[in-house]
Amino acid sequence: MAVVRRLRFRDRPTLVYLVLVRTDALRPVVPPFDTPAVPDFTALPLARREDLGTWPLHLLATHVLTGGATRSGKGSVLWSLVRSLAGGITSGLVRLWVIGHPVTR
Repeated sequence: MAVVRRLRFRDRPTLVYLVLVRTDALRPVVPPFDTPAVPDFTALPLARREDLGTWPLHLLATHVLTGGATRSGKGSVLWSLVRSLAGGITSGLVRLWVIGHPVTR
């Protein structure tokens, strides 16, 4: 029994980081990311995370489904994806196939 207690004590962390967010890091407008001539399909930069890191999308050999409530930002995700692919679209490496619904007035 003493061996089990020693092992459990050994696995406990000795240092703990505590991060307190005091302001909304995403409140200011985020400038657009650079668009490379050849997009990296394993890490397309789409957005900024709360820790100000880049939120990448792995698009190589995958499917992507974007869902959410009305006005939750689905269109922003799609336009960010198109923007990150812009260099590939210009060079002919990427071809977009888009399905939409007609706008009714």
